[in-house]
Amino acid sequence: MKRLLIAWAIALLSIFDVSNVHAAVLVIDTIIMHSIPQLGTALFCFTIKKGENVKTFNIPDKEIGGDSIIINMNLQLGNINIGDEVQWEMGLDDAQSDVCGSRAEDQAEGSFIVMQRGSKKENPKNNWSFIINYHLQPVLKENGENIKHNSFRKESS
Repeated sequence: MKRLLIAWAIALLSIFDVSNVHAAVLVIDTIIMHSIPQLGTALFCFTIKKGENVKTFNIPDKEIGGDSIIINMNLQLGNINIGDEVQWEMGLDDAQSDVCGSRAEDQAEGSFIVMQRGSKKENPKNNWSFIINYHLQPVLKENGENIKHNSFRKESS
């Protein structure tokens, strides 16, 4: 399945003129937390990575709780291209010192193949489900300088 997705992404790239697209920025826009395994509230940490390229989202001492929570992130990971596989990790805990590490009470991890825009639905436990929403922000070369292209924006709700 993964190879099929990569082949599909490469085929799409061949349709478009991407000669002026260089590295891009993967933007994790939101995580929609449908349910969490924690009773009450929990601290939240999310990490996205590709190789040694790692970015983490955590607001110290900011708790989340309940169902259908939208976490606005705008977490950006540079040097990503369509078809790349990125890994993610999420932690929930009641201790700030543990939430972003291997000692988090509830942990989930996974990966996805990057498309221009996408969503990744996850259900790591029966009582834990969420959606990762992202888009790829191209960096174009114009007159010898790299610029961010703003035609791919998060849609307003």
